[in-house]
Amino acid sequence: MSGTGVYSHLKELRQGDFIEYQSARRLKVYSTTAKFKKYFGIDGDTETLKSKLFSRMRQSKTKEKLRNENHRIVLFHVYIIFLRFITKYVVRHTRIIFLLNLRNFLYVK
Repeated sequence: MSGTGVYSHLKELRQGDFIEYQSARRLKVYSTTAKFKKYFGIDGDTETLKSKLFSRMRQSKTKEKLRNENHRIVLFHVYIIFLRFITKYVVRHTRIIFLLNLRNFLYVK
């Protein structure tokens, strides 16, 4: 969470005994309470939860990479179809010259 609205959310969570904090000079370090874990059905110690969270993050990154790769493959197939069309067109109409740049066409961020 970010922005000024976060303070009202933290206040509500503190009032409900879902979070607690420790002051470290000017900073407040927040952590969840046992009530938070019980309310949301979170079982296990902190290390187990961290490992589950990181494994889920890795899985989602892998899925995202796969989606990006599939997107590039689809773009490549579209480019091939486009080239076939242009090639037929250029063969039929030799006066027209097309300059294609594969690198710029397939560039995907």
